[in-house]
Amino acid sequence: MQISSKHRYPAGGVSRTNTSAEFFVSTDGNDGWSGRRPRHSRAGSDGPFATLARARDAVRELKQRQGGRLASPVTVWVLGGCYHLEQPLALTAEDSGTAEAPVVYRAWPGAEVRLIGGRQVQGFARVSDPAVLGRLDRKARNRVWQANLRDMGIGDFGQPCGGFGLKEQGPGIELFFGDRRMQVARWPNEGFARIGGLLGLDPVSAHGLGGDKVGKFIYEGDRPGRWAGEKEGWVHGYWFFDWADQRHRIESVDAANRTLAVSPPYHIYGYRKGQWFYAYNLLSELDAPGEWFLDRASGMLYFWPPSAIRGGRPTVSVLPSLVTMDGAAFVTLAGLTLEVVRGDAVTVGGGDHCRIVGCTIRNVGGVAVNIAGGREHAVIGCDITETGGGGIIMSGGDRLKLKPAGHVAENNHICRYGRWTRMYQAGIRLGGVGLRVAHNLIHDAPHIGVLFSGNEHRIEFNEIHHVCEEANDAGAIYSGRDWTMRGTIIRHNYLHDLTGFEGRGCAGVYLDDCFSGTRIYGNVFSNASMAVLLGGGRDNVVENNIFSDCLPALHVDARGKGWAKSWFTGQDSTLFDGLKAVHPEQPPYSVRYPRLKEIPGDDPAAPKGTEILRNICVGGRWLAMDDHARPHVHFDGNLVGPGMEKDLVGTGDVEIPCTWQVFGPWEINLENVSEPPLRTEDLSRMPPEVVVGGRTFPPRNLDLRGHVLDFETLCGGWNPDDWRAERCRTAMAFAEIMAEREGDVSMGAGADWLMRVWVNGSLECDTTRGGNRGFPPRITDHRFSARLRKGRNVVAVQVVGGKSSFQLAIGGPREFREAQQAATENAVDPLFVDLAAGDFHLRDESPAYALGFRDIPRERIGLYQDERRASWPPA
Repeated sequence: MQISSKHRYPAGGVSRTNTSAEFFVSTDGNDGWSGRRPRHSRAGSDGPFATLARARDAVRELKQRQGGRLASPVTVWVLGGCYHLEQPLALTAEDSGTAEAPVVYRAWPGAEVRLIGGRQVQGFARVSDPAVLGRLDRKARNRVWQANLRDMGIGDFGQPCGGFGLKEQGPGIELFFGDRRMQVARWPNEGFARIGGLLGLDPVSAHGLGGDKVGKFIYEGDRPGRWAGEKEGWVHGYWFFDWADQRHRIESVDAANRTLAVSPPYHIYGYRKGQWFYAYNLLSELDAPGEWFLDRASGMLYFWPPSAIRGGRPTVSVLPSLVTMDGAAFVTLAGLTLEVVRGDAVTVGGGDHCRIVGCTIRNVGGVAVNIAGGREHAVIGCDITETGGGGIIMSGGDRLKLKPAGHVAENNHICRYGRWTRMYQAGIRLGGVGLRVAHNLIHDAPHIGVLFSGNEHRIEFNEIHHVCEEANDAGAIYSGRDWTMRGTIIRHNYLHDLTGFEGRGCAGVYLDDCFSGTRIYGNVFSNASMAVLLGGGRDNVVENNIFSDCLPALHVDARGKGWAKSWFTGQDSTLFDGLKAVHPEQPPYSVRYPRLKEIPGDDPAAPKGTEILRNICVGGRWLAMDDHARPHVHFDGNLVGPGMEKDLVGTGDVEIPCTWQVFGPWEINLENVSEPPLRTEDLSRMPPEVVVGGRTFPPRNLDLRGHVLDFETLCGGWNPDDWRAERCRTAMAFAEIMAEREGDVSMGAGADWLMRVWVNGSLECDTTRGGNRGFPPRITDHRFSARLRKGRNVVAVQVVGGKSSFQLAIGGPREFREAQQAATENAVDPLFVDLAAGDFHLRDESPAYALGFRDIPRERIGLYQDERRASWPPA
């Protein structure tokens, strides 16, 4: 579809006119010619330039002749072909145009113009060195070719490093074949291996999970034993948490003891049994078509081509970037393909009104476009794929003055990004003030879709799906840990199929760690592990959205009242430091956001000002809410469809008892936390006492308070200064449930660390392997169906305590209904036109309209057909 002219960003001289100055560049041109002709003359004395750098210089010369200011638009037409750049095209203020006379570097109509930052590899021959052949896998020995890059004058290879919290990022040199990135030799060829065990050299614990600070661990199987002679091997893993990866050099492999040691610096959080990793940059693992290995000492490249090597144009990345704009204004790149570069393809610093329009950016080691500062730059209609980092980064504006930058990312197709730097690389990342992200299609990525910080952005009309595919505790649209970054509107987006790594959790919109002042309006969320997560923030509004099959649609917590108390006691001053930095008592913040200055004296840990208004929810679950948050949240006009209760089965009026019998606590080793604490027969009855490790524990009574058992009242909390990190405490709680008849019943539980639940001796819920879903605990965190017999039933619960909290929530059908229908005035069918077919339009007679619901313009969401799109239909 087309959009109105007020949303158009002119490419600047995109068609040939008599008033425009024109220069031409061709692969068979000559920089000694005038560049004024698209083809060389019959006499061969004049014609197009050979390089973009010479065309840039010609524009400079024209500008000087015209008194330092261009008299008319200038177009540099780049004819079809591959342009292997020797240096990045550097544009500065000297190369600027004006609003009336912009400068455009544009592909010739209908031509494929490729700017390449790499060198094609020549001189491949079959491997014949017996020592090399001996290291190769048997099936690869007759299929691997070699070429010496040093003989081609390439000696800077970089390092294949990077990861969470590290300054050094990027793959270094990469190999491409048939316009596709090839895989550096790795094991396993797909997926991950697992850490089989730890050595306990320096134990550490975080969020109830135990590990080791030292990067030396036990691996499973025998395969790593063959790496012992490798000198340049690396491993890449999610060593402790699912969202914090890091790449390490392999220091040593002990095949006899099946241990692998990595070189420091070790991961900031440590290493944990069961976490996943793979090894790469290993000659001995070059065992599949498309894999390669570079011996950095000799410069020898080894490669198993997926097809005939002559036809694939094997190319290695060399340049750090392709185009740099430093202080340039009114310069446009249009219709070009930019590829094969080690860093960011295009960088823009300062300046104003620069455009990247209708370009294809692929196979780069960094991000596609990186805009820092300046005013009203834009990336429009581009196809961006296979980037080592994110897609687009934009920042600008003045946060202290709340002065907008006006940058725009619109109508871009961004997919398969973050292929090297996996975490916290977004399809679009924005920071500063007043940026717009609209009509983009973002999908298939290991982490975030849109990552934002700053104030007063518009994130609208985007479609985002299948992101956060390699992370949990993540969000398709994410920001966190600030009270002051207010005014952003997230509206009219379609977010769907968001389930996280191994299906263990991903939010649609994730406002983490007290992020505040954001409006989430008119979006459609479908098939998301969690649609909207409000992590303790203030003044957030969730209004007029549609939620379909989300688990749950809304999560609202008051983490400042629970596990994040340290943020409000002076131990962690991040939130208060951010507040002081913007001077909330002075303009513009005192005028724009008057509530900010009141926070320190207004129960700052409470999520005050949260509003949940006129939303529609069908399927899945409606609400997961912390009891501490409930008094501060205003609900009105929400419609929850009848499908929300279809799996809430029960046997009569089953009630969870108020009084439980608690036994313990006793210490356990975190590595063995998944082992059952008692025999099965002891879990199916109310025991008079519990015996563990020769110790006898008598029962003590503990009462539910708001569906929560607070074990700290009986078992005490941890002292962070004296507890042993590799061990923690656990306790057991038992209760009897009376059922009027035999049948299945839906129950739910949550723990602030780890837990297990048995019903009549049958294990129904276990989070000791996969982790818990939320803090603090809610009965909607983990749902399970248990079989109750008529009469008396026994529920046994084990909870594992952390260093400062030791709580468990549990509930049955009655409590579930209370949790899901809380603050929901309406539980009726919203009457969609065809929900099964994904049509979220409402029928005219929908009861949602009477509640004030407004139609969401679904037909306007996502990419639209436009003359500036790089491809249509989208590639």
